[in-house]
Amino acid sequence: MSGAPSCLLIASSRGQRRLDPNASFPNSLRELPGIGRVLDWDLAALREAGVEDVRVVGGYHMEKIVRAWPGLPMFFHARWDAEGDAGALTVAAAALARAPLLVTTDRCVFRPGAVTAVLAAARAAELAVGWIPGEEEGALPEPVLVACGEDGARALREAAAAGPATASLARLVATVVEGGQVAAVDVPLGAEASRVTRRHELARFVLGTKAETLARLAPVLRAARILPQVRFTVADWDAAPAAQLARVAGELGQVSLVVRSAALAEDGLAASRAGAFTSVLGVDGGDPAAVADAIGRVVAAYADRGAADPRNQVLVQPAVGDVRAAGVVLTRKPGDGAPYYVMDLDRSSRTDGVTGGGEREAPVTVLVPRCTPQEAVADPLARRLVACARELEELVGLDALDIEVALAGPGEELVVLQVRPLTTGGSFELADEDLAAELGTARAQIVRALRPRHGLAGGAGLLGNMPDWNPAEILGLAPRPLAFSLYRRAVTDRVWAEARAALGYADARHVPLVVGIAGRPYVQVQASFHSLLPADLDPATAHRVVGAAVARLRARPELHDKVEFEVLPACADFAFERWTEALGPHGASADELRACRLAHARLTGRIVRGEAGPIPGERARLARLEALRREVVGASDVRATPAPPDPWDDLEAARVLLERLGPLGTRPFAVLAREAFVAMSLLRSLVARGALAPDDLDALLAAVPNVAGDLARRLGRVAGGDETLEAFLRHAGHLRPGTYDVLTPTYADAPELYLGPAALPGPVAAADPEVLAAARARLVRARADVARLAAEAGLEVDVDGLWHFVTAAIPAREEAKLEFTRTLSSALDLLGRFADRIDLGREALAHLTIDELLAVAVQGPHAAQVEEWRRIAGLNQKRMQLTRAITLPDLITGPEDVECVVLRQARPNFVTRAKVTAPPAFLDDADDPVEPSGRVVVCRRADPGYDWIFARGVAGLVTQHGGAGSHMAIRAAELGVPAAIGVGELIYARLRGARLVRLDCARERVEALP
Repeated sequence: MSGAPSCLLIASSRGQRRLDPNASFPNSLRELPGIGRVLDWDLAALREAGVEDVRVVGGYHMEKIVRAWPGLPMFFHARWDAEGDAGALTVAAAALARAPLLVTTDRCVFRPGAVTAVLAAARAAELAVGWIPGEEEGALPEPVLVACGEDGARALREAAAAGPATASLARLVATVVEGGQVAAVDVPLGAEASRVTRRHELARFVLGTKAETLARLAPVLRAARILPQVRFTVADWDAAPAAQLARVAGELGQVSLVVRSAALAEDGLAASRAGAFTSVLGVDGGDPAAVADAIGRVVAAYADRGAADPRNQVLVQPAVGDVRAAGVVLTRKPGDGAPYYVMDLDRSSRTDGVTGGGEREAPVTVLVPRCTPQEAVADPLARRLVACARELEELVGLDALDIEVALAGPGEELVVLQVRPLTTGGSFELADEDLAAELGTARAQIVRALRPRHGLAGGAGLLGNMPDWNPAEILGLAPRPLAFSLYRRAVTDRVWAEARAALGYADARHVPLVVGIAGRPYVQVQASFHSLLPADLDPATAHRVVGAAVARLRARPELHDKVEFEVLPACADFAFERWTEALGPHGASADELRACRLAHARLTGRIVRGEAGPIPGERARLARLEALRREVVGASDVRATPAPPDPWDDLEAARVLLERLGPLGTRPFAVLAREAFVAMSLLRSLVARGALAPDDLDALLAAVPNVAGDLARRLGRVAGGDETLEAFLRHAGHLRPGTYDVLTPTYADAPELYLGPAALPGPVAAADPEVLAAARARLVRARADVARLAAEAGLEVDVDGLWHFVTAAIPAREEAKLEFTRTLSSALDLLGRFADRIDLGREALAHLTIDELLAVAVQGPHAAQVEEWRRIAGLNQKRMQLTRAITLPDLITGPEDVECVVLRQARPNFVTRAKVTAPPAFLDDADDPVEPSGRVVVCRRADPGYDWIFARGVAGLVTQHGGAGSHMAIRAAELGVPAAIGVGELIYARLRGARLVRLDCARERVEALP
């Protein structure tokens, strides 16, 4: 190549998206910490390297580039939203006729040295490609700068014109090189370039090694102390070890030392490799041989780990004395890069207590949104850590840091041990300002939701994501709009309260049970507690009891998924006196609790005797729902029914099903679920009072017919050839993991996924009448004890009535759940087919609310209806990114919980008393579920659609979300599968890296074994 090079910069692709589209802007205008605007930086780098002629091809919000750089020659890529770099280069084909030519994008920043290196390499070839590695294994490297001679520019232009127009610059370069049109030279740029959306790369773009960074910061950091250091390269050590030992002795003295790695490959672009190299703690600084040995071990580890380089450094510092706590502060959330300070400290004597991955006592993680004013952080230690992190960000000019800290001495002086780029933080696609605005809205919503409500007992309330109907388990923490709105419409807006009022509980029909906080579902605890007291309880007494229960839960937030077992009485049982101990300290008097017990005894007696919510009547409602579904859908499912000529008829059919789902599906399901809860409470209290042994209860539950056992038996028949898979799917093909999620395939959609040959069990024995008779005999043997305890509790219940109620209520609940989910699934299938037929698509459908759809079903669409839905769905998709990025606690006590989020280790709900150790099977890792046979299944949540796992012979089950009375707790108890339900975020995260999971239900322990 000869002559002055020109440059074509592609700036047409989507850049920084904002919730308000008018506030969005292209990558060229991104303000990067310590760098400034992307295009300003890149133009300066090009000009410093001698490239003056720069042309830009823009598309996404190009008008903003024109305003910012009015004199810059530009091309307009009109189809930027449907095309990629190939389309942009076709638009700018005239610029590609110039040579020598550089092609780059506004997705990267680079230094002048990168430009010089690529242009120098291009002197020997028609194409020189300066690149940085791909973000994922197997991904194409990202071309930062492509230098083209005349033939190279022509080859690139022809590849772009040949299509597809969506091809990236990486794919175009690969096509030219693989086709052999021109000779090409690769120029790895390493730290000379960075993607603008990868914060860890930007951090490494300006930071040096670990040791160099600490040395730069030590004299200027005010919020914490950085220990003195001696550093030298491997080459320095090899050349003069005695001189380096003398430096250590002279500068650090005869104190306990830490000898650490500071490799060039450490704290790098793609990964920090934290812990990959050797650190030696507690080295005697007065013993030169011990110091030399420690240094030798660090140096040897470089070669052992394939990173030998004479430029690698060794860092020697004094050890921190009297460590009171140690841990990490991340200035972005790991995983998604959301704007939070994440603080995880271990109060032990080890400075690697958190990063070493060891067991910790009472782990607590604290998250503070970056937008929170420092003075608003209530916790003093968190406030100190945030202040230190902000000062470090300002000093290094970066906002994605991984900081190791320790608290030393009685005054807990803050010591910074390490500062490195955060490599586990992804790209937060929206702006930090959008998340800050969403949190402001959430704070206001929390204030409104926690006010005392007219007509509800108790005072100010709480918000929880697991009490009552367990929305975190059923929907997940961040459900899509369609799923969330369906759940509210079908269950929690009104029908939940109608069902309880029909049984004789207090009326809460005027208050929705679940509200959205930043798009996340939360139960209004005050409404839940009010609805769990008998309607005939004196209002003043109800007010005091609910107030005491709210106070107890506020004091014991770990009980948020056990409220009906440990926070508030929801029925009478044989061990009611425990509530005096639970609620007395929080303001409920003995007389008030006695009145509550008597009212519950009257209500529970009516339920057990069938005087309230009689089971036959609720089953009749379900039969009417089944008849309606068959009339609307046909005898089979939606897939087997010909689509009507007019696709809008599918929307109308879905509307009809959803209109009747509440009174004919949700109502009986809610009634029967409450009755099954009463049955289980009575049985468990008999165990608590010694009338039944724990093994008696396990045997009784195993003997009662249940849906999960029936599904396993039918699958066994399929495996044995006694039933066809088609027949099984007609019965249970509607089930899907994620009951309300239209994007999740059902069993019938993907039988090979859930029910392939490996999934089918061997023959499973049918329910044995003799086993059921033996279970009844166990209860009959306790007749005298039951009579005595019933009289003591004021319950008009005997053994025969209890047996009849238990064996009717538990199976009826499961039958109701099956018909409820079958009708809901049919409605989802109709909606999905409708979206496909009008070219809306299911992804967009999932981001609309059911109210937006059904309103149009009634009033009719307008001419641009589908386009309007796409616009609404697009906005909701962007808001979903905020919902997923925001972290809120499981229990919200006030708006301040948004400013400082404390994640405590949960108290799991253990099922059975078995012990098992097995490899984990994580079901959240991929679209295809991991084969769980013989493994401990680990998943975030599990609704009825996950029942397929029990046919696989799983060793155990662990879920992040779920309560003591949740679907999976019930299933595991029925089938005798050891389980830990609702382990919470911290234990779940610890299991992620486990080779084995040890589940010891008797000792209530779940452990990750490395």
